[in-house]
Amino acid sequence: MEIIIKAKNQTDHAALTKYAGTLSSMMFKLKKRYKLKLPESIIFRPLRRRTFKFMRSSGIAGKSPGIGYWIALNMDYYKGDLSEGLIDTLAEEVSHLATDFLHGHMKHDSVFHEMKNFLIEEK
Repeated sequence: MEIIIKAKNQTDHAALTKYAGTLSSMMFKLKKRYKLKLPESIIFRPLRRRTFKFMRSSGIAGKSPGIGYWIALNMDYYKGDLSEGLIDTLAEEVSHLATDFLHGHMKHDSVFHEMKNFLIEEK
């Protein structure tokens, strides 16, 4: 599985590059535990401020036709080190994607919460 970083801003690109290893590690932990079939790639990008300007979200995950799976971080919150808040956000967004791989939805069901808690405990 490849993490594809898409960021126009060099500061955002550098930060996402720094976080990509953690994202990848979380995906492989869930793959092993839940026997998931991972996609070929996941796009990792900043949250588009113009699209989500009224959201106070720290991150969001999704799947788009023709694009595939993606995770976007609100870069206003994350500029630099791997804080505990960032780990929690990545655990949540990775769990959304993994729930979709397993069940075909990204809801906050019991499996989602189990996955998220497993990732947070493993950090």
